[in-house]
Amino acid sequence: MDRAELVRSNLRGADLAGKDLSHINFSGKDLSEAILTGANLSGATLIGADLTDSHLDGANLSGVNVRNDDLSGTDFRGANLRLTHHLSSEQVQSAIIDRETLLPPNLQVTWTSETSFVCEETQRKKKTGDPAVGDESPGE
Repeated sequence: MDRAELVRSNLRGADLAGKDLSHINFSGKDLSEAILTGANLSGATLIGADLTDSHLDGANLSGVNVRNDDLSGTDFRGANLRLTHHLSSEQVQSAIIDRETLLPPNLQVTWTSETSFVCEETQRKKKTGDPAVGDESPGE
């Protein structure tokens, strides 16, 4: 399946494990139950996408904008979410993560058991000329 077909296709439950999906626009797409294990989604646009119950374990989501995405039950174990834009504590709380999941610096996880956690947003000190976390970003 080439990149153009990906954008036009119904991706619900699609097996895209290990694929290079970088810089593809998946805005508003139904990716629920998709298998994206180990996929490279860096720079992709996922605004308004439905990722419910999808498998993104070990995936790279650097530079991805997840504003308004439904991440309920999404498996992010071992995923790189470090440079993800607009990821909220509520989205993380509704997803599946582990201690290996890399989160943006504005999100703090406190583990209450091996599998349970609380995710909270933290404030970052703003330097002169430095945009605050969550300010304008690509894909808006």
